[in-house]
Amino acid sequence: RKLAAVFTHPRGVKPGLTAAGFHHTKGPVTTIVADRPPVPLHARLAVYSDGYFLRLLECLGDDYRAVKRALGDGDFKRLAADYLAGHPSRSPFVNDAGRALPAFLKSHPFTRRHPFLPELAGLERAALVCLFTDRAPAGDLSGLGPSHRVRLDPTVDLFENRWAVDRLWSSRALPAGKGPLRLSSPF
Repeated sequence: RKLAAVFTHPRGVKPGLTAAGFHHTKGPVTTIVADRPPVPLHARLAVYSDGYFLRLLECLGDDYRAVKRALGDGDFKRLAADYLAGHPSRSPFVNDAGRALPAFLKSHPFTRRHPFLPELAGLERAALVCLFTDRAPAGDLSGLGPSHRVRLDPTVDLFENRWAVDRLWSSRALPAGKGPLRLSSPF
C-alpha cells in the first residue's frame, strides 16, 4: 500500500515517499526496492510513478480527445498534470479519472486563452457517460395517448452550451490541421 501511494502521488516520487511515511530512503523501502548502481532508488521508483502518470494521461487524452486536439499535446500534458495534482484518481475505473475535468477547467489558466474549454470538456464527459450508461428496457408505445409522458432513454443527455463545441467535438478524430481547431466567439 505504501509503494502504491508513492507510485500514484500526484507530485512525484520524493513527495510520495514522504507522504507514505518513508522519511528517508534507507530502511523499509530499500527492503522492497533495490537502491544500488547502476539505477538508484528514486530512478527505479520513478519508472512506476511515471508509468502511472503516463497511463492516466493516455486515458484522459482518450476521454477528452477534442480538448487535447484544441490544446495540443504539450499543453494537454500540462493540463493533465495540474488536474491530477488536485484530483488524484481514487477509483479502480480509469474512466473516472477525468470526472471533474470540466469543472476544473472553469478556473484553469488555459481557459483564458480558450474560453470554450469547459463546455467542450463537458460535452465530452456527457458523451462518455451516455456511452457507458445502460439502456432502458424497450417499452410498448402502442397505447400512448396525449396524456402520457415520454422520457428519454438514459443514454441520451441534453447538453446546453454557448459555444459551438459540437464542431470541435465532431472533428476530434481528424489529424491536426484538418477541420476546426479553435472557436473565436460563441455562436
